[in-house]
Amino acid sequence: MPVLLALALLVPPIADCSSPPGPVLAGYAPMGRYAGHWGVDFEAPPGSLVRAVLPGTVTFSGFVVENLSVTVHYRGGVRTSYSFLSRLAVSQGEVLNRGDLVGESGLA
Repeated sequence: MPVLLALALLVPPIADCSSPPGPVLAGYAPMGRYAGHWGVDFEAPPGSLVRAVLPGTVTFSGFVVENLSVTVHYRGGVRTSYSFLSRLAVSQGEVLNRGDLVGESGLA
């Protein structure tokens, strides 16, 4: 059964996000300061490799509301959060290149 892979862009979407793993299940639709949906959720088979979309630094790697998540900060204040992971491949403070493994999709 496919699982959800959330890729949250905490600024307006950037053009270069690599190829999504599957169909979009929920699009970027923020409303108000913190209301709405601040990311894009893709469908991905469990165990799919999740890779960094751009070079950056891991600022969070751990649980958020019982789901494994990773946040990567890029230049200019852009950041992405990769959620609904079954396994983490990075730790806070690691510097990543585009395409580096972040984790695997699925639920922990």
